[in-house]
Amino acid sequence: MKKLKIFFPWLYVLFWMGLILYYSAQPGDVSSDVSLGLLNFILSPIEEWFPSFYDAISIYPLESYLRNLAHIGAFFILGLFIFNASFKSNFKKPYFKSFVIGMSYALWDEFFQSFIPGRASEFKDVLLDSLGIILALSLIYFLSFMKRLLKDFFSNKDNLTQEA
Repeated sequence: MKKLKIFFPWLYVLFWMGLILYYSAQPGDVSSDVSLGLLNFILSPIEEWFPSFYDAISIYPLESYLRNLAHIGAFFILGLFIFNASFKSNFKKPYFKSFVIGMSYALWDEFFQSFIPGRASEFKDVLLDSLGIILALSLIYFLSFMKRLLKDFFSNKDNLTQEA
């Protein structure tokens, strides 16, 4: 049973890495079509409700922002999965090891993209990926800090009421 507790979190990590790899393996024109399709879906209510505003919007800079957010978001989720698996595997220094694993995958992903037609390997993407990982690990650290703080607060509050 203990092995399953360790196995499934790493399975989630591998699944998410595979999903990132799937999107990284798309040729440049297909990847751009996916981004533009998603952007048009997001903007369709604006086009319907505010047509004059929609006509003034240039979609291509927005596509770049969407792609940047996709890098941050995908690696944010990967960072959460890696930390969960590292923690359940009782790794020492799970924050550091999660960051190293995530960054290694980000570097490998960009290297892999350099072989895909119409795609390029960009250091900016590695920085965006690392930002996603750092944000995920920071959120986990903040939440665990708040949990400890609240636990200490309520345990001390119980001690104070018992003394009175």
